[in-house]
Amino acid sequence: MFACRRHQPLPHRPTWEFGTSRWNGLNGRHSGSVPNFKYTKDYTDPGLVWNKETFEKYIKNPRAMFPDTTMIFPGIQDAQQIDDLWAYLSQYDADGNVKK
Repeated sequence: MFACRRHQPLPHRPTWEFGTSRWNGLNGRHSGSVPNFKYTKDYTDPGLVWNKETFEKYIKNPRAMFPDTTMIFPGIQDAQQIDDLWAYLSQYDADGNVKK
């Protein structure tokens, strides 16, 4: 998560210098659906739903999945780091609270 934190607020911190946390409630949410966030067009594909598989594909190479992204992030290749990051993000609901 530290690789993303400069521009992406952590789930338990609902706001950040760049806006609302897009990580809250990620599992099962449609891509590009956080209100009041300006996404590039390719993020708003209504057919993409975030789950472990789509997240793994994305986090390994964001530009391969979203070529028009303005985000500068090369991705994470380490499988354990990806699993740990998904486990961390999946514990939060849409309001940034730990799921019960």
